[in-house]
Amino acid sequence: MKKAARVSASFVCALLLCAFLPLCAFAAASAASGDVNNDGKLNARDIVLVMKAAMPNFTPPANFVSKAADMNGDGKINARDVILVMKEVIRRSIPVLNTGVSAYSDEYNAFLSGAVFLGDSICKGISGYGFLPADNVVAENSVAAYNVFDFDFGVRGTTAKVTDALMTLNPANVVVFMGMNDTWRRLDAFIADYGKLVDAVREAVPNAAVYVATITPVGANCTYTTNAIIDSFNAALKNFANQHGCGFADVSSVLKGSDNNLSSVYLSSDGLHPPRSAYPVILNAVCRQIVG
Repeated sequence: MKKAARVSASFVCALLLCAFLPLCAFAAASAASGDVNNDGKLNARDIVLVMKAAMPNFTPPANFVSKAADMNGDGKINARDVILVMKEVIRRSIPVLNTGVSAYSDEYNAFLSGAVFLGDSICKGISGYGFLPADNVVAENSVAAYNVFDFDFGVRGTTAKVTDALMTLNPANVVVFMGMNDTWRRLDAFIADYGKLVDAVREAVPNAAVYVATITPVGANCTYTTNAIIDSFNAALKNFANQHGCGFADVSSVLKGSDNNLSSVYLSSDGLHPPRSAYPVILNAVCRQIVG
């Protein structure tokens, strides 16, 4: 009796801990769904069942899926899995966008919730500024088409190469949003490497639709590259998308001023990385052009 009380107390502590941790604090390291009772939904019933499964002398019901309960993939079902299931339930119950941005339709949110944005530090701002959850962004600083396969990407509490990260997340849509770190290179070499990446994405998640997003413009104060170069790269990306059956989203023109530079409204100190205020515009542009 005392042992049971101690176990129950540990779960109370786990629940209290869960209430104060950020949603990504114990992101799952496996592809476990959390749908422990296999009813196609993720809700409080799954939380209760995984709590019972973590208790001693648990007798699983016929509909119990142990693989779905082992959220961190360590071969055990314990308090950590309870917390992970709870957080996944919470994550799915909140709006996809926590931005205060208006006019996001159900169709836009459906597209974004099933999408992974793949890219560099500019892409990383989508989750870094809180516009989409971490599971919707696979990005690291300095990523480029020529080096993307060398990087380890953070995904669900661990790291993985780009194709493994995509297979773990298994998105319905992949938006490739990179290229700034390639603008010093020859354009044909960039497109060749970009094609290799798109091929790898399609092989990793064959059921996903692949979209190409343009490189964002830079401010007049930027010393890294020029908008003339970026414009030539973006024209090549549009041509690539048309030739390879990818959707295309121009997120560059919506950020420009009349002088073809990044608008002063979205200008940052380095003239290269868009500030937080630019990301609703970027996401709106993607949704408007892809979803309609």
